[in-house]
Amino acid sequence: ITSPGRIDSYSLDLQGLGFSLSAGPVSISGGLLKVPASNGVSLEYDGVARIEAGGWSVAALGSYAELNDHPSLFLFAQLGAEIGGPPFFFVTRLCAGFGYNRSLRLPQQDEGPSFPLLAGIADPAQLGGPKATPAQALAKLKDWVAPAQGVDWVAAGVQFTSFELVHSNVVVSATLTEDPQVALLGVSRIKLGQSGPQFAYAELGLEVVIRPSAGFMGASAVLSPNSYVLTPDCHLTGGFAFWIWYSGDHAGDFVITLGGYHPAFQKPSHYPDEARLGFSWQVNDNLTVQGQAYFALTPSCAMGGGELDVLFHSGDLRAWLTAQADFLFTWKPFYFIGDVRISIGASYKLDLLFFSVTISVELGAGLEIWGPPTGGRVPIDWYIISFCI
Repeated sequence: ITSPGRIDSYSLDLQGLGFSLSAGPVSISGGLLKVPASNGVSLEYDGVARIEAGGWSVAALGSYAELNDHPSLFLFAQLGAEIGGPPFFFVTRLCAGFGYNRSLRLPQQDEGPSFPLLAGIADPAQLGGPKATPAQALAKLKDWVAPAQGVDWVAAGVQFTSFELVHSNVVVSATLTEDPQVALLGVSRIKLGQSGPQFAYAELGLEVVIRPSAGFMGASAVLSPNSYVLTPDCHLTGGFAFWIWYSGDHAGDFVITLGGYHPAFQKPSHYPDEARLGFSWQVNDNLTVQGQAYFALTPSCAMGGGELDVLFHSGDLRAWLTAQADFLFTWKPFYFIGDVRISIGASYKLDLLFFSVTISVELGAGLEIWGPPTGGRVPIDWYIISFCI
């Protein structure tokens, strides 16, 4: 304002809006909110919308931004309705999304169950966590979908059940860049014992990635910490991977691993890291049982092994059992090593008049073999004496 009553310039701005319509069985609602600009983004709006009619609904989350004077957009929508199908593939929900000038970050193996596009199949409002608001859901999505010039992607997903025992969410995505990438991400949950006490529960995250430019295809799966067998106190852990390189720097290489590798194996840097297959069971206040196992196969070798630990304690008495086995076979050139060990022991804390003393007894034996040339030894360890055959 340069003089009273005179305006040289003015501007209008939309900070947000909301709408709602209800007409009989149909209801429509939504909202739009302007987001403060950051990281090269000059303008950004986030929005949500929902349509309900009868027994079905469509919910959508989206964002529009301007990055370096270029539009950037993503949309994620979910259809909430039982589509139906055969008992082994009964579809309960569908979802789809796309991004224009938006990146799509794929989850690490242990992030699969929390990946927003997988979690959003069940309910987009849950993307940011239980009972999340639309703003929280969008904020969570932006950790995975950020403005990025020249990156486009499309995704589609399905939620289905198999014989009402297995509940699965699966999303297929394709990133369209100079280095295209196709990924299949999924989470399956299985319950044995639908009514009454449950015998087992497993939550498995699955990821399949194809990168044609790198000549790579890989499938990985991991058990979440929520998995158990027999009782919720018996937790299951572990991961699986099958990676293959059909061209490029590692052409002809592959690896199949369940639970990792032999301790003596020198893992190449391009191989995946997998957690041991195992269980941990606090049977009661006195008894703990733990175990783990692994197997791996590569073009040059095969390996496998496992370990079992049992610990009992009651007052000043402790007793334990440890068993372990590891085997490694290579064929370029052929060679093998094997190591089997078992140990049993007990200890008791004795409180005397002015001091206490702990008495321990342990018996251990093992078998170490190798070849060729074939050889081996048997180490024996018993409390105060040890020797080797």
